[in-house]
Amino acid sequence: MSLIGWSYCLLVLFFFLSAFLNYNGRFISIVKMAFKITNKDIQIFTFKGFLIWSCFYFGLRIWRQYNRRRFGILTRRHYPGPTTKEEMLALQLMSKENFELVQQSKFVVFEKNPIRDLT
Repeated sequence: MSLIGWSYCLLVLFFFLSAFLNYNGRFISIVKMAFKITNKDIQIFTFKGFLIWSCFYFGLRIWRQYNRRRFGILTRRHYPGPTTKEEMLALQLMSKENFELVQQSKFVVFEKNPIRDLT
């Protein structure tokens, strides 16, 4: 599958390069005739794609600069600390005895699900 993917990528690369270099080999001419396009059509398509990409790139770049100047560098995000035993018990999803049992042993088998329903 990887070989097929790389072959397809090389074919597409050769397709675009042949249009920019105005190369019309036998195989690539068949591909262009199948798609009913010319080298000029491929060049215009690529230019329009690059132009649209550039508009988005510079638009987002300007937006980033605007936000940086307006808000500065914000460092509000941080990872939460480890959950404490009190926080877990405050959820009241499991009895204290079952919680202690789970915390103390590596493997526990319950006859009935110890977690309470949320409803």
